[in-house]
Amino acid sequence: MRNFSELLSRRQRLKAALQELKAARNDVSKFGAEGDTAVVMVMMWASVMMVTDVLKIGMSAADKRALSLFSAIDNGIAKADGLLQIFGARPMVKKADLLKQVDPNLQKSVVVIDYLRKGRDVLDKAAKQVELSRDALENYKALNLVAKLGLAMADDTILLMQAGTLQTQNAARIRNVIAAIDRQVSDMDRKVAEIDREIDFMLQQNDRLSGIG
Repeated sequence: MRNFSELLSRRQRLKAALQELKAARNDVSKFGAEGDTAVVMVMMWASVMMVTDVLKIGMSAADKRALSLFSAIDNGIAKADGLLQIFGARPMVKKADLLKQVDPNLQKSVVVIDYLRKGRDVLDKAAKQVELSRDALENYKALNLVAKLGLAMADDTILLMQAGTLQTQNAARIRNVIAAIDRQVSDMDRKVAEIDREIDFMLQQNDRLSGIG
């Protein structure tokens, strides 16, 4: 049987380790909550982009002045991004950059949408090279607008789906880490309880021996 001081020392070390594990568990839970908040922000951003894309494409189709205004805004943002990079800032993250980084399961959709967009560009170029009747031109403009809106919304939808995938992965990862920590905590609690029983037994023996003496 281990001596009393050895048991106390081991108990103290286990208690210290338990405190560290419980603090780590709290940190993991906190990081998980922060991760969920970041994912929600991404989802909100993708939703805002979807609305912005719809407004931009719709208004530009109805009013050429809106197209010029949106183009001026885009150019201004591009210039600001370039200037910031000169002073050491990182390049601004663009939608195209995010779409390249989506989950492999969603990457196929990105490729398909890119093919569709290229096909629409080819058709648009061909339509501008032929003379269409007024009715045909109006029908083409309407279809072209629907195609633009659909492609833009498809991109934003993929980003929303990616955010959902990240949220699911983050939740699963956090659950696994917390479960592993909980198993270690349970094991250490069991060991501390065993040591406490040994200590109680030794104290009881000591009391009996003292009584005999």
